[in-house]
Amino acid sequence: MQTRSTGGVMLGVVSIVGAAGVLGAAVLWSVSSTVAIIQPSSVQQTVPVAPLSRNDVGAMLVRAGLDARALAAAGVAPQQVPSLIAAMRTHVSENLTQIRAVNAAIKTKTAEHAQLMRKVQGGLGSPADAQTLATRHNELKQLRIDRDTMEVAAFNAAAASLSPSSRATLTNIRANRDSELPFEYRATLLTGQQQSQLRTELASARGNAGRAMNASANFESNSVAAVRSNMAGMNAVQAAWRTAVTNLQQ
Repeated sequence: MQTRSTGGVMLGVVSIVGAAGVLGAAVLWSVSSTVAIIQPSSVQQTVPVAPLSRNDVGAMLVRAGLDARALAAAGVAPQQVPSLIAAMRTHVSENLTQIRAVNAAIKTKTAEHAQLMRKVQGGLGSPADAQTLATRHNELKQLRIDRDTMEVAAFNAAAASLSPSSRATLTNIRANRDSELPFEYRATLLTGQQQSQLRTELASARGNAGRAMNASANFESNSVAAVRSNMAGMNAVQAAWRTAVTNLQQ
């Protein structure tokens, strides 16, 4: 009886050890399989960057102030548009990683800033949230400076073949892109006080049916007159712009 009992115990122990061995083998296999797919950083595969697209080039053209309307206002001829857009494509391609990184960072930080702003203004934010909000604000400010620097570089690369007068007009239009003034007045740099006065005069002129909505002689200039004249070629420039962007090789 004792021998059979001992044998039973031994058999149980052997069974447990055997099961543990199988389990251990399974764990070791799992660990080994996991380790096997972890490669040294020098040979790790990276996610490929998406290739340059028409959207990358088109977005930079607009951000840099080289959209069709601006080009027409600056007196750029339709036949000049393809080479300008080709130059922009080259510049964006050479700086694509940086451009995308800054734009992605701005998108992320803007969302974080908005979320924190709602939390803090709603009285639900902690002192740490308020500090993080200030940090995000400063980060966004710097990122926007970085983006503006990139856009100026893109403008200079793409517009290098244009005449000095066209480049000057385009530069002023871009500087005034957030202005509420009629487009032809954006080709001239005006102080805040001058813009306010101009808006007042334009508002009073709107009531004069059948008359050109011009401001006083103080704001009428050769550049304003030139933009009005150049805009007659808007349709041709716009067609050339769209065709050149559409024909960009992916």
